[in-house]
Amino acid sequence: MDISVFGQTELSRLGFGCMRLPEKNGKIDRPKAREMVEYALANGINYIDTAYIYHNGESEEFLGQALQNFDRSSYILSDKLPLWLCHEPEDAPGIFAEQLRRLKTDYIDFYLLHSFEGKRRYDDVCRLKLVDFCHKLKSEGKIRHLGFSYHGTPEDLERNFDLYDFEFVLLQTNYLDWRVQRAAQTASGLAQKKVALFVMEPLRGGGLLYLPEAAAAILRAANPERSWTGWAFKWLAGLDPQPVTVLSGMSSLAQLQENIGIFADFDPLTEKEQQAVKKAVDQLMATPLLPCTACRYCEPCPSGVRIALNFDTYNDYIRLPDLKRLRSNYSMLGEQYQAKNCTACGQCLEKCPQNIKINQELAVLENLVQSARE
Repeated sequence: MDISVFGQTELSRLGFGCMRLPEKNGKIDRPKAREMVEYALANGINYIDTAYIYHNGESEEFLGQALQNFDRSSYILSDKLPLWLCHEPEDAPGIFAEQLRRLKTDYIDFYLLHSFEGKRRYDDVCRLKLVDFCHKLKSEGKIRHLGFSYHGTPEDLERNFDLYDFEFVLLQTNYLDWRVQRAAQTASGLAQKKVALFVMEPLRGGGLLYLPEAAAAILRAANPERSWTGWAFKWLAGLDPQPVTVLSGMSSLAQLQENIGIFADFDPLTEKEQQAVKKAVDQLMATPLLPCTACRYCEPCPSGVRIALNFDTYNDYIRLPDLKRLRSNYSMLGEQYQAKNCTACGQCLEKCPQNIKINQELAVLENLVQSARE
């Protein structure tokens, strides 16, 4: 496993993201997830990332149990403060205390302000003095390092650093968002500040595993043996500076094993392969997919709509415009979770880091499905 150094701490270059653990009947499939955690720790991964909201709060509690048999110094734990759930000054201390309880630990190594982007979030952080709260946690040894996760613009990045000298930023970074979300400029800003880059969504929520044929053919011609996962991760290896850790939200042991194999030698793409990626991105930019990464920050929906799953179905249709396939995939979502249940209440809109007009896009999907039935 390739290793990076952060201060005096060695981190595995591949981080275990716990947002997409295997599920069974809507809950974490604990035997399978535990097997994955144990395999990861036994094969060189030491950075484990979770958040208060992952798996509707079950992710933290699962990890608290799964890690009990491991020495606390043998792994590095990352967690996040959900800014949108902090309305009053007492909310953040209550959430943090619950996180420690769920995780069965007395400290968190890397703590992040979750989705710290936009003027409204910035104003809330200032009003509630959340940076002061986190700084106090750090002085008390309850957290070791403070950073934030970010989906915002390069222009807004500077504002966050007016509040604190954050040590690291978890940035949505992949070869498509390097252009779509202008991650190139954001990463450049971090490098100038000598702030460590941690990567999330390296596969864009799995979207880069399902390339349209026009883009896939370009990469296949450059290297027919490499998997789409390999293309995405090896592209990250070519960044300068390289990311400290790349979080991957893995849902099966097979995915974990493949990723560990790729990160055994974190070597970059060749120049020819880099050019192929640029051409593939040009092709992808001509395909207007919904920019949903399945982060599920928009959920739960008060009407029960599984928004991320609906958008996954929608993007599948955009890539492969087959109405029969769309109807089949939509049916498999389950009637209670389908887009047709959206009441356009708007609660999800401010939660979406991609700024998707969720209710409008769900209506488009439902209209497509109805046309498929006619």
